[in-house]
Amino acid sequence: MEGYKPQWWVKSLCAVFLGLPIAVAIAGLIALWGPGDVVVDDKSQFVMWLITPVWLTLVSLVYLFISVRRMLSLYLGLNLVLFTLLWVARFGG
Repeated sequence: MEGYKPQWWVKSLCAVFLGLPIAVAIAGLIALWGPGDVVVDDKSQFVMWLITPVWLTLVSLVYLFISVRRMLSLYLGLNLVLFTLLWVARFGG
């Protein structure tokens, strides 16, 4: 395998450290834009337990990317977009 580059450890680190903020942002958007109030017990429990499956899905999907650069740009872009939406949902109206 001449063209093989062992990038799994870089992908793993990026997935762990960039996937968690994406999962938290998705959960925050569901908490703010979902039905009902944020402090409802069922909704807060759902949002809290939603973070782990979303995060682990993002960690497992990272190995489908061929290059680290594409994966990194996608995860950084998702972080930027989701946290911008989260900021707008929280402070923009």
